[in-house]
Amino acid sequence: MSDVVEPRKPMPSNAFATVVLPGVASSTQHPSLNLLLRRHQPLANTLPYYLDSPANMIACPSQPTHLGHLRLSLSLGQIIGSGAVSRVYEATVIPSGSSSSLNSRILPPLVVKISRRGMGHTLLPEAQNYVEMATLQGHVIPRCYGLYSATIPDGIQFRPWEGEDGDAQARNDRWPFHSLPKDEGLLASNIVTILVLERLGEALPLGTFRTDPTDFPEIQAMYTDMSTFGVVHHHMATSNIVKALDGAALPVLTSPNWTKPYQYRLIDFHESFKVNIEPSRLAAIEHVGLERLLNEA
Repeated sequence: MSDVVEPRKPMPSNAFATVVLPGVASSTQHPSLNLLLRRHQPLANTLPYYLDSPANMIACPSQPTHLGHLRLSLSLGQIIGSGAVSRVYEATVIPSGSSSSLNSRILPPLVVKISRRGMGHTLLPEAQNYVEMATLQGHVIPRCYGLYSATIPDGIQFRPWEGEDGDAQARNDRWPFHSLPKDEGLLASNIVTILVLERLGEALPLGTFRTDPTDFPEIQAMYTDMSTFGVVHHHMATSNIVKALDGAALPVLTSPNWTKPYQYRLIDFHESFKVNIEPSRLAAIEHVGLERLLNEA
């Protein structure tokens, strides 16, 4: 009688304790160094000053109590996205440097979002927003496999930071990019944070909604889903509405607000925050923003 082969299960989002990025650093003595990053605690944005007090925020869900202890080794590829606070790199799993139990689990194609120099704290609220919207991961927003951090010591060159102007404070002065609690979560300028995320496709081209508004109701439904959790995106742009990859490696759910799996995903939540607004009213507010985007894009 032949052995029964158990089907492979999806990798839990909280399975990894450490992430290794081989060859991303160097020193005068060592031309290629690995960087070990450890799991970092997310931190929610407070409400911006022009809204209600933070006391009116919806309570955050509890963090997972059973965190995994696996190791994930990732080789960085090309830059596929770049913004004021981070860059996004293609990532390939290196089985020989990862925990052996990865072989029995399914991971989708991945990317690594790496904070720019001096901007490590900006990914803390983004990670928390992925926690807040955990049940939307994989069909409204990308799957997130955790927030990790490491210190870049003096004398070490971190290649993803090469070529930056280093003027992180000036960027923060022009626009804060977050509303973290005062005196909390602000990290030293030599700390890098990363998010390990599901890879997605291309962003909507500028002018998409104006030339072809066919998919506009679908995007509205996605923002209705987000509003159920009291989350305000606060960074609504066509560049943050991206195509899902064809041939999904993992099952994709269908929202009760739409008739089939979404073909898009919403991204970029470092400025997002929670409000104590009834979901249908919040959805209506977000839809007004989408209408404005329709007219401007």
